[in-house]
Amino acid sequence: MRSQSDFLRDDYLREFDSFVPSLDGYGGKFKPFFGKLFSVGQIDYYAPISSGKQKHTEFRETNLFYKVYLHNETDAEKMVKKPVAVIDLKHIVPVPSAQAAPLAHESILNNDAYGSPSEKSKYLVLLRQELAWVNQNEERIVENAKILHKKCMTIESFHIRKRCLNLRLLEQKARDFSP
Repeated sequence: MRSQSDFLRDDYLREFDSFVPSLDGYGGKFKPFFGKLFSVGQIDYYAPISSGKQKHTEFRETNLFYKVYLHNETDAEKMVKKPVAVIDLKHIVPVPSAQAAPLAHESILNNDAYGSPSEKSKYLVLLRQELAWVNQNEERIVENAKILHKKCMTIESFHIRKRCLNLRLLEQKARDFSP
């Protein structure tokens, strides 16, 4: 599991695009970003994974939006149950390679926002299950993220760019970043 240390926590990129997801989730919890999707020079791209909500059952899964279910659920159960998490590639974030840092389990275990030791353990199990799903679907997620990045960087793809983060600007600002 990987997250981005101070680069995202300090909300540097949010100064330029208010829709950039923050590393700090609600109530003092961390928002996980699983694994580097791809790199462009010294810039790595990550996608945030968000908790599944009831509204996500209505969303259609596309090559930019993935619903994460526990792998012991049947297709019929998936149709009526909310996903445990979602990944929206329209929110991929450029991060300087030197700013990436692992999400240590200790940072969750030592954070009271995650509740009791039992609740923290359950959350870590959930993160491992989500990571397993991401790893099983890595190839198609990465391929679609690269396609999206390419479209966002070209003038001809305005209809896609207006639905995504401003990757052209954010990538330049990530290159300009100095800690």
